[in-house]
Amino acid sequence: MKSKADQSQGMLLFTLSRNQLFAIGTLKIREIVPSLRLTKLPGAHPCIMGTASFRNLAIPVIDMGRAVGYPEIPESEYQNCSVIVTDCQRKVVGFAVRTIEKIGECNWREIMPAPATLGTKAFLTGIMHLDERLVQLLDVEFVISKVSRSSWTSATQLFPISIVKSSSQCESCLLMTQ
Repeated sequence: MKSKADQSQGMLLFTLSRNQLFAIGTLKIREIVPSLRLTKLPGAHPCIMGTASFRNLAIPVIDMGRAVGYPEIPESEYQNCSVIVTDCQRKVVGFAVRTIEKIGECNWREIMPAPATLGTKAFLTGIMHLDERLVQLLDVEFVISKVSRSSWTSATQLFPISIVKSSSQCESCLLMTQ
Protein backbone atom coordinates (compact mmCIF):
# COMPACT_ATOMS: atom_id res chain seq x y z
CA MET A 1 0.00 0.00 0.00
CA LYS A 2 1.31 3.45 -0.91
CA SER A 3 1.82 6.04 1.76
CA LYS A 4 -0.05 9.32 1.47
CA ALA A 5 3.22 11.07 0.60
CA ASP A 6 3.66 8.84 -2.46
CA GLN A 7 0.15 9.40 -3.77
CA SER A 8 -0.83 12.00 -6.30
CA GLN A 9 -3.70 14.43 -6.00
CA GLY A 10 -5.69 15.94 -8.86
CA MET A 11 -5.45 19.73 -8.85
CA LEU A 12 -7.47 22.32 -10.73
CA LEU A 13 -5.29 25.33 -11.55
CA PHE A 14 -6.92 28.73 -12.10
CA THR A 15 -6.23 32.44 -11.82
CA LEU A 16 -7.76 35.15 -9.68
CA SER A 17 -5.48 37.86 -11.03
CA ARG A 18 -3.40 38.24 -14.17
CA ASN A 19 -0.34 36.26 -13.14
CA GLN A 20 -0.86 34.30 -9.91
CA LEU A 21 -1.84 30.62 -10.13
CA PHE A 22 -4.08 29.03 -7.52
CA ALA A 23 -5.28 25.45 -7.11
CA ILE A 24 -7.84 23.35 -5.30
CA GLY A 25 -8.08 19.57 -5.12
CA THR A 26 -10.36 17.98 -7.70
CA LEU A 27 -12.10 15.82 -5.07
CA LYS A 28 -14.01 18.93 -3.94
CA ILE A 29 -15.16 19.87 -7.43
CA ARG A 30 -18.51 18.88 -8.91
CA GLU A 31 -18.27 20.77 -12.19
CA ILE A 32 -16.66 23.67 -13.98
CA VAL A 33 -19.12 25.78 -15.94
CA PRO A 34 -19.11 29.08 -17.84
CA SER A 35 -20.43 32.07 -15.93
CA LEU A 36 -23.94 31.46 -14.62
CA ARG A 37 -26.83 33.90 -14.68
CA LEU A 38 -26.94 35.48 -11.23
CA THR A 39 -29.68 36.88 -9.05
CA LYS A 40 -28.45 39.46 -6.54
CA LEU A 41 -29.11 38.80 -2.85
CA PRO A 42 -29.95 41.88 -0.77
CA GLY A 43 -27.93 41.94 2.44
CA ALA A 44 -25.56 39.14 1.35
CA HIS A 45 -21.88 39.08 2.20
CA PRO A 46 -19.97 41.40 -0.19
CA CYS A 47 -18.08 38.42 -1.67
CA ILE A 48 -21.30 36.70 -2.75
CA MET A 49 -22.03 37.81 -6.30
CA GLY A 50 -25.53 36.31 -6.19
CA THR A 51 -27.32 33.00 -6.51
CA ALA A 52 -27.52 30.86 -9.61
CA SER A 53 -29.85 28.08 -10.62
CA PHE A 54 -27.72 24.98 -11.02
CA ARG A 55 -29.25 21.53 -11.55
CA ASN A 56 -32.46 22.52 -9.75
CA LEU A 57 -30.55 24.06 -6.85
CA ALA A 58 -30.12 27.69 -5.89
CA ILE A 59 -26.41 27.98 -5.18
CA PRO A 60 -24.44 30.99 -3.95
CA VAL A 61 -21.67 32.17 -6.27
CA ILE A 62 -18.69 33.65 -4.43
CA ASP A 63 -16.12 35.90 -6.07
CA MET A 64 -13.11 33.79 -5.04
CA GLY A 65 -10.63 36.57 -5.73
CA ARG A 66 -12.47 39.10 -3.59
CA ALA A 67 -12.90 36.51 -0.83
CA VAL A 68 -9.13 36.08 -0.52
CA GLY A 69 -8.16 39.74 -0.90
CA TYR A 70 -7.88 40.40 -4.64
CA PRO A 71 -9.98 43.03 -6.47
CA GLU A 72 -13.53 41.95 -7.23
CA ILE A 73 -14.58 40.75 -10.67
CA PRO A 74 -16.40 43.66 -12.34
CA GLU A 75 -19.85 42.84 -13.72
CA SER A 76 -18.55 43.68 -17.20
CA GLU A 77 -15.93 40.89 -16.94
CA TYR A 78 -18.07 38.23 -15.26
CA GLN A 79 -19.34 36.79 -18.57
CA ASN A 80 -15.73 35.79 -19.41
CA CYS A 81 -15.22 33.99 -16.09
CA SER A 82 -15.76 30.38 -15.09
CA VAL A 83 -17.58 29.05 -12.05
CA ILE A 84 -16.09 26.15 -10.11
CA VAL A 85 -19.01 24.34 -8.47
CA THR A 86 -17.79 22.66 -5.30
CA ASP A 87 -19.26 20.25 -2.80
CA CYS A 88 -17.62 20.99 0.55
CA GLN A 89 -18.96 20.28 4.02
CA ARG A 90 -22.28 19.21 2.47
CA LYS A 91 -22.67 22.65 0.84
CA VAL A 92 -22.83 23.19 -2.90
CA VAL A 93 -21.16 26.52 -3.64
CA GLY A 94 -19.94 28.17 -6.84
CA PHE A 95 -16.68 30.11 -7.00
CA ALA A 96 -16.19 32.64 -9.80
CA VAL A 97 -12.59 32.69 -11.08
CA ARG A 98 -11.01 34.65 -13.91
CA THR A 99 -9.57 31.74 -15.92
CA ILE A 100 -9.20 27.99 -15.70
CA GLU A 101 -5.64 26.98 -16.55
CA LYS A 102 -5.71 23.17 -16.45
CA ILE A 103 -6.34 20.05 -14.41
CA GLY A 104 -3.22 18.18 -13.44
CA GLU A 105 -1.70 15.78 -10.96
CA CYS A 106 0.54 16.73 -8.06
CA ASN A 107 2.51 14.45 -5.79
CA TRP A 108 1.95 15.17 -2.09
CA ARG A 109 5.74 15.43 -1.65
CA GLU A 110 5.77 18.48 -3.94
CA ILE A 111 3.38 20.43 -1.71
CA MET A 112 5.05 22.62 0.91
CA PRO A 113 3.19 23.99 3.93
CA ALA A 114 2.05 27.59 3.79
CA PRO A 115 4.59 29.90 5.45
CA ALA A 116 3.98 30.22 9.20
CA THR A 117 4.35 34.00 8.89
CA LEU A 118 0.92 34.09 7.21
CA GLY A 119 -0.72 33.35 10.55
CA THR A 120 -3.95 31.46 11.15
CA LYS A 121 -6.18 33.59 8.94
CA ALA A 122 -4.54 32.70 5.61
CA PHE A 123 -6.65 31.00 2.97
CA LEU A 124 -3.78 28.69 1.96
CA THR A 125 -3.24 25.04 2.76
CA GLY A 126 0.10 24.91 0.98
CA ILE A 127 2.22 25.99 -1.95
CA MET A 128 3.99 24.20 -4.78
CA HIS A 129 6.00 25.01 -7.88
CA LEU A 130 4.78 24.04 -11.33
CA ASP A 131 6.70 24.90 -14.49
CA GLU A 132 8.77 27.41 -12.49
CA ARG A 133 5.60 29.17 -11.26
CA LEU A 134 4.43 29.39 -7.68
CA VAL A 135 0.99 27.81 -7.14
CA GLN A 136 -1.00 28.61 -4.00
CA LEU A 137 -3.37 25.89 -2.80
CA LEU A 138 -6.54 27.47 -1.46
CA ASP A 139 -8.47 26.19 1.54
CA VAL A 140 -12.00 26.20 0.11
CA GLU A 141 -13.60 25.22 3.42
CA PHE A 142 -11.94 28.18 5.15
CA VAL A 143 -13.20 30.57 2.46
CA ILE A 144 -16.74 29.17 2.82
CA SER A 145 -16.60 29.45 6.60
CA LYS A 146 -15.47 33.09 6.48
CA VAL A 147 -18.16 34.09 4.00
CA SER A 148 -20.95 31.96 5.43
CA ARG A 149 -20.45 33.02 9.02
CA SER A 150 -22.07 36.37 8.23
CA SER A 151 -24.35 35.26 5.38
CA TRP A 152 -26.10 31.96 5.99
CA THR A 153 -27.87 30.85 9.10
CA SER A 154 -28.12 27.26 7.98
CA ALA A 155 -26.43 26.74 4.64
CA THR A 156 -27.30 23.06 4.44
CA GLN A 157 -30.99 23.95 4.67
CA LEU A 158 -30.72 26.75 2.12
CA PHE A 159 -28.49 24.88 -0.32
CA PRO A 160 -29.22 21.13 -0.17
CA ILE A 161 -27.10 18.72 -2.18
CA SER A 162 -28.69 16.88 -5.09
CA ILE A 163 -27.21 13.68 -6.44
CA VAL A 164 -26.64 13.29 -10.19
CA LYS A 165 -27.48 9.64 -10.84
CA SER A 166 -26.45 9.39 -14.47
CA SER A 167 -24.39 11.27 -16.99
CA SER A 168 -27.57 11.93 -19.02
CA GLN A 169 -28.54 14.46 -16.32
CA CYS A 170 -25.42 16.48 -17.09
CA GLU A 171 -25.68 19.45 -19.42
CA SER A 172 -22.83 20.45 -21.72
CA CYS A 173 -20.19 21.22 -19.11
CA LEU A 174 -17.21 19.51 -17.56
CA LEU A 175 -18.45 16.98 -15.00
CA MET A 176 -15.96 15.93 -12.39
CA THR A 177 -16.86 12.39 -11.32
CA GLN A 178 -14.97 10.59 -8.63
